[in-house]
Amino acid sequence: MVTFPDVQLLDVVGPLEVLSGAGVAERSRGRGPGYEIEIVGPEVGTVRASSGLVLGVDRDYDDRPAALDTLIVAGGIGTRSAVDDERLLAYVRAAAPRARRICSVCTGTLLLAGAGLLDGRRVTTHWAYAASLAARYPRLEVEPDSIYVRDGDVWTSAGVTAGMDLALALVEDDIDRELALEISRAMVFFLKRPGGQSQFSAQLAGQMAERDPLRDLQAWIVEHPEADHAVDALAARVAMSPRHFARVFREEVGQSPGRFVECVRVEAARDPPPARAHAQREGDERQRHHAASIRRWRDSRGGGGRGFVLACSATHGHVHGRSVGRRRRCRGQRPVARPQLRDGVLRRYPRVPRRRRERGLRLPPRRPHEAPEALGQDPLLE
Repeated sequence: MVTFPDVQLLDVVGPLEVLSGAGVAERSRGRGPGYEIEIVGPEVGTVRASSGLVLGVDRDYDDRPAALDTLIVAGGIGTRSAVDDERLLAYVRAAAPRARRICSVCTGTLLLAGAGLLDGRRVTTHWAYAASLAARYPRLEVEPDSIYVRDGDVWTSAGVTAGMDLALALVEDDIDRELALEISRAMVFFLKRPGGQSQFSAQLAGQMAERDPLRDLQAWIVEHPEADHAVDALAARVAMSPRHFARVFREEVGQSPGRFVECVRVEAARDPPPARAHAQREGDERQRHHAASIRRWRDSRGGGGRGFVLACSATHGHVHGRSVGRRRRCRGQRPVARPQLRDGVLRRYPRVPRRRRERGLRLPPRRPHEAPEALGQDPLLE
């Protein structure tokens, strides 16, 4: 594990606790020595993390190993200065060819990129630094919304606790899935997340309720996304009236019950387990509710029926105001999604009021889609 001053402590101890637990389990079963862990820092002795705690350092940057299995680079606010530390980058460049695989946690991806090891690779990092990483190293294919990404022998993870998800994936790849799940349960993980899951999960988008019945209900919804989650049914599970339940849920979670359920179902659809996929093939009635949630979610992002207009392919260029969702077309029409990229500008077709369509008026001129404001200049780009 490669560290530096002001390293994020959880980026180091989180993955190492997972790997250490796997080693203990392997030795207790007589199946092998497990993982041998060493911490690398500027000098042998100690290195101070951003929290003020100190870590023991086994090797310095000048002590290059002859061979190693896994090279992991931690992250943290110290990355801002470490990315210009030539001793650290030289160590990473020298150690990477001798390792079977290289990994990074959080903003440690910036250090691997600074060492020139990620060109042309798919990578991820903490969501707050994804734009900085993509701008500073344009040859990288940054996936800002993944928990972790594997591209061949290169593994990168999102921020902080995502490093533990990455370590569990390493254990599963090296040993087996059962041991990874056993470690997950022993460390009281809420769940073992797949790498493609969004960094902005339903559990993170909406806070956990303070009341135990509502918190238990949230966990049950996550475990059973295909169930009947009508407000009446959810209210009955917590012994509340539907109206009182909806009000209390919104106050404590920060979003309506319907919105929370749809976020959970969208996440489940991205990586459905085999049993759920089988139920969908069988046409389970509850799965149709699930599919309806996905369609409404896509519509809200301009990717479904309500987000389309029909453009005539004839030479007169007339644009019809009907919705593709109604599945009515006149001769020569084709679906045109909005927004569209035209002449390098993202444009959208505004919807036409019904009374204007009946009077045969055309759509107003297209206008560029305004991008959201930037979050501000990142210190890594200064």
